[in-house]
Amino acid sequence: MSIPWTDIGAVSTAGLSAIATWGAWMAARKSARTADTVGRIEKARRHEERRPRFDLCLGGPYREHSTLNVHLVGPDELGEVEIVSIRVDDDDKDRSNLSPGGATREEIGNHVWGPFMFSPHVDGADEHGRAVGPFRLKVGRGRPFQMDRTRPGH
Repeated sequence: MSIPWTDIGAVSTAGLSAIATWGAWMAARKSARTADTVGRIEKARRHEERRPRFDLCLGGPYREHSTLNVHLVGPDELGEVEIVSIRVDDDDKDRSNLSPGGATREEIGNHVWGPFMFSPHVDGADEHGRAVGPFRLKVGRGRPFQMDRTRPGH
């Protein structure tokens, strides 16, 4: 018994068409996932390229005072950063166990535990010498800030 050639062709054409359709759907799905991944990578790369780069230099020949020079290096396409704030953080020592009869928790929290602090009320610094800003900086420009040596805490 033999199957006519035309019947075999019709069956195999329908089967191949279904397989091709499924294959195209899988390829389109994979292509969409790849496009999403590439889009996320490009967005992250572009964001990283536009991240402001600063150069900070602490210097000066004085024992009690120094100057922190903050310079916005780039990238050029930024033109200007409208909000810049700088904060002096404490060193990494735990001071929660300081003598209970001495300084208050607020005094301990306000004291800058490190070698330098901003000069209080100078160049826009806060009253404790911990932070300056916000201020603007243009690419290629800098700004100096006066800093003082810290004194030992209570």
